[in-house]
Amino acid sequence: MKMRAGVQRLRVGFLRHDPLIFVVAVAAVGAVFIAAFIAVTPVGFGLDEEHHTYRAWQVSRGEIEPRTLTEGKQYGGPIPVALVNYVIAGTDAANSARGIGLPWDGMTGR
Repeated sequence: MKMRAGVQRLRVGFLRHDPLIFVVAVAAVGAVFIAAFIAVTPVGFGLDEEHHTYRAWQVSRGEIEPRTLTEGKQYGGPIPVALVNYVIAGTDAANSARGIGLPWDGMTGR
């Protein structure tokens, strides 16, 4: 292949042979870090994660659009009681480490 003047082709180690190896290696390293994040993050961690969990459950059941429960104010659908109990237990466990007090107490410098 003919190169323009001043342009050099970058050839680094194993990339000379197959760039697909690099893509697979990056994907594998990323998968390890994502798996570690999933393993250490408790279910329901965060202030609105329970709503994301409920919505993800609905989407996994084929309900792409949420049902309108109250016109213009409330959307959702039925959620199994077992899932609600699981998410509430996870939310309570994950957020109990924050202690008592208001969430913004730590940001005021007091």
